[in-house]
Amino acid sequence: MPAKRKAVKKPKPQVVLALDVSSSCTGYAVLRSGRWRLSKASCGQIKPPKMPMGAKLVWLRDELERLIKKVKPTRIIIEDVFRGRSISTLKLLARFNGVVIELSRRLLGKEPMLAQAISVRKYLNCGTRKEQAFSFICDKYHLDWRFDKNDITDAICLGLYASKDFK
Repeated sequence: MPAKRKAVKKPKPQVVLALDVSSSCTGYAVLRSGRWRLSKASCGQIKPPKMPMGAKLVWLRDELERLIKKVKPTRIIIEDVFRGRSISTLKLLARFNGVVIELSRRLLGKEPMLAQAISVRKYLNCGTRKEQAFSFICDKYHLDWRFDKNDITDAICLGLYASKDFK
């Protein structure tokens, strides 16, 4: 009698949603396992209209919830705030990051990864400044973007960093 072969389970596809959160423009990138490639369709910007802080937090939460439900990430990574900024900027970014942390916990059942952009850029060896990282990403992925897409730059770097465990 021939021996039974064990069924080989396919690994679950991994989807990383990387966010460079801010109060004026949140850059995002979506990377999928098996093809960690980027295109203009896999990243973008979320720009809230002018409104009071509380309304802007609610607006961002609603927009991010739609994005999360659309791309169905298995992992979310956000840029962690760092102490080099002013206290008021630090407090503002912490509020917006709190929105993402709550959404990740509620919709994915887990906390998002946190990483500082400068550390991620060093890890990827693409320079320490956002402009250097932007050039690196455009060259690597053959993107013909202008630097006005710099809100997406750190999101892409964060996504590449978060996807390192899946290679």
